[in-house]
Amino acid sequence: MPEGPEIRRAADNLEAAIKGKP
Repeated sequence: MPEGPEIRRAADNLEAAIKGKP
C-alpha cells in the first residue's frame, strides 16, 4: 500500500467521518 499525503488525508477523513457518526 503506497503511503502518500493524499492517501493519508483520505484515511484521516474516513476515520473522522466514522468517528463523527453516532
